[in-house]
Amino acid sequence: MDLRYTEEQREFQQRVRQFLTQQWDSGWLRDSAKVSQFRLAATERGLPVFEYAPKRIKQATVGTGGAKKNQVAFMTRALLGLTETPDPDSADALAIALTHLRAQESVKIGLPGMEEI
Repeated sequence: MDLRYTEEQREFQQRVRQFLTQQWDSGWLRDSAKVSQFRLAATERGLPVFEYAPKRIKQATVGTGGAKKNQVAFMTRALLGLTETPDPDSADALAIALTHLRAQESVKIGLPGMEEI
């Protein structure tokens, strides 16, 4: 049995390595790793973890799933009665919290609302 890599396999490995390096540099892979660590830590402690798609968060906050970040920030400010528009990351976090609260309200009245992961 020949265990040596073919040239095609080496090229494929190199492409995968390059892709992962680019993803790590862009933060996407790091963020995915952080999310996985968070989920593991929460579930080990018996805490429920919920996940909402960006489209659903935008729909719940702005009224349309295709809303832009500035629209989410503006509506978050309006819904919470803030005096200043939050920065995009803070607005996203607040919009997620609002989405979760609305999902809980929906479940209380018998509508499908949230899905624990």
